[in-house]
Amino acid sequence: MIILLTTVPLAIYIKVIYKISEELGYDFFAMYACVGLFCQMFLVLYSATELCSLMKLATRSAEEMFSLFIAIAFTVESVRAVHNIFLKNYSGCDSIDSHSGNSSLINVTSAVGQENGTVLCRRDTTILYMLLMFGTLWLGLFLYNFRKTPYLTRSRREWLADYALPASVLIMSFTGSYCFADIAKDRFKLRENVPIMHLADIFSLPPSGYFVCLLLGFSLSFLFFMDQNITSAIVNNPQNNIMNVRETRLATLIAHSMILISTFYLIPYPLQLIPTSVLHGLFLYMALTSLSGNEMFERMLLLITEQHLGKL
Repeated sequence: MIILLTTVPLAIYIKVIYKISEELGYDFFAMYACVGLFCQMFLVLYSATELCSLMKLATRSAEEMFSLFIAIAFTVESVRAVHNIFLKNYSGCDSIDSHSGNSSLINVTSAVGQENGTVLCRRDTTILYMLLMFGTLWLGLFLYNFRKTPYLTRSRREWLADYALPASVLIMSFTGSYCFADIAKDRFKLRENVPIMHLADIFSLPPSGYFVCLLLGFSLSFLFFMDQNITSAIVNNPQNNIMNVRETRLATLIAHSMILISTFYLIPYPLQLIPTSVLHGLFLYMALTSLSGNEMFERMLLLITEQHLGKL
């Protein structure tokens, strides 16, 4: 069975679409729906023309370079989030401490700064952000490597390893929400004025907006195309000693039709329950686990490996 892990790259891509819509002054929902429509059009075209047959020209190095690129994108996004949280909640503490040594006055100043959108002084929020992010990474890797331990039975070890990702997210989200309930956490800002079943008005965009959506939709379809086919190629590699699974055009068409439906309706309510630090820890987990078995990454490690150890 092939499981496509496109959630994290798609989340980064949605962020790009949102920034472009804000800069151009377009409605995000309409632009997001149009990008999904164009993406669906290209994906159906790929399925109808058997474009997947071109992947036989791709080498193992190209597949591993794509996997390495995705890992770098995950890591950069997580590091950038940590940098922003320090600028937002930690860098303003020095100026506040220089004006007053009273902790109560610092708390009042922090609350006023939060309302006015200025730099805050919340060191506890920053430290908790780091704790939840790296805690999610550690717990996910611990459960992922649990199959290598002698504990429990083999089936239970495999079960824990398979569900390492959702288990780590749920556990760390519960830890941050209830064990540290008194500490402010960075979460997604949910707009209550937008209904949950909001049908996007795709006809509100100007003609130039559709051209932008066309380019973004093609890039997104290429991401899905490469991720699906490279994942299939890696899974069907003879070194894995598994039965060769050949993807059918019908299965690809059904998967892409589900993507089309998801572009019209956004259900963001569960996301407000998960701290963003946990999601960025998920990014780091995906980055590290994607490097498992990557021969290009292993060759790069040989540059910093002692020679007699590298020959073993």
